[in-house]
Amino acid sequence: MRVTHVLNRLNFLDGGPPRGVVDLCEAIRDRGHDVSLITTDVNDVPSSWSDSISVLKVNPPDRPLGFFSKSNLDSAVGLVSSSDVVHFHGVWERLNHQLASACRRSGTPYVMTLRGMLDDWSMEQGGWYKRLFLKLYGQKYLDRASCIQCTAHGELRQSSKWFPQTKTVVIPNLMDLSPFRDAPSCSEAKEHFGEKLDGISLLFLSRIHEKKGLEYLIEAMPKIQTELGTCNLIIAGDGHPGYIEKLKLLAEQRGVSRHIHWVGHVGGALKYSLFQASDLFVLPSSQENFGFVLFESMVCGTPVLVSELVDTAEDIERSGGGARIPQCASAIADMVVNLSLDTARRRGMSQKGREWVLKHLDGKDVAVRVEEMYAEALLYSD
Repeated sequence: MRVTHVLNRLNFLDGGPPRGVVDLCEAIRDRGHDVSLITTDVNDVPSSWSDSISVLKVNPPDRPLGFFSKSNLDSAVGLVSSSDVVHFHGVWERLNHQLASACRRSGTPYVMTLRGMLDDWSMEQGGWYKRLFLKLYGQKYLDRASCIQCTAHGELRQSSKWFPQTKTVVIPNLMDLSPFRDAPSCSEAKEHFGEKLDGISLLFLSRIHEKKGLEYLIEAMPKIQTELGTCNLIIAGDGHPGYIEKLKLLAEQRGVSRHIHWVGHVGGALKYSLFQASDLFVLPSSQENFGFVLFESMVCGTPVLVSELVDTAEDIERSGGGARIPQCASAIADMVVNLSLDTARRRGMSQKGREWVLKHLDGKDVAVRVEEMYAEALLYSD
């Protein structure tokens, strides 16, 4: 099959979706298909793609309201029109809407991955504008898709009301698990972070943003310190400086500043080692469509505590590798304390979580399910 992916920006600063698209493109290529990508930002296109995955860069929007001119999209329209199936990532992007229109004109079937953009929390952000946008531009885009992929049953439950007639499928994000087949060592992180990992060590590793719920974790720290004595929280990630300063001030006001360590972005082998060196990973988000870091933590053998508002929270709880908790400081504190005092339970969660990820998120198996979605879209178009 000739499969074309459309992602507005292939830039890892945008969080998990770009990474998921990279892994998916490579997996579909490895199954013998002709894969292309259309994007406006090629910042994180892997250099290894040069001979195997074609990338078409579209210039930024050059018309009012973020639209693209016909001349700007000529090459992209030609590519989607000659594809067997087109895979759009995201809901709100003008690039997607205009190229989906081209697909409809040429009879090319297309599928969509929502990337959490129709979750309840996401729709509450600028709700009236998004509803108007759907009515004016987005509804046909949703309704005429051959299939809409959700990455968790939690996402499907929240989102399906916006496209009640469209075929849906739940397929998790594809992860490249090759770096995790051999469990990473904690030695590199212990050498790098030293006393920041003393006592019970908690880890938050993600983009620092209001939706991540860090306030609740910081508010939980006084009770955790009182109950456990020595406990350190490492916050790994970047965000808006003003927001980070606000969080640091909160930590000062609660008297826990010296137990919270802001280490900035951590990646590569050091990130995997940091997961392994931590006792618990905590992500109290208001919304996560998938949360790659949750499953990275689990496959590294570190149990996770996740807000019940995260789409994959049920899957994580059922796996045995994590716990689903309300998004409030008292619930976080209670669960951290309980698990910290129960070494045997943590050890069991560590083993179950790693085994579950290796079994259920294997890239080859997920790629087969995506391939089947494409084949059904082609059959539907015929």
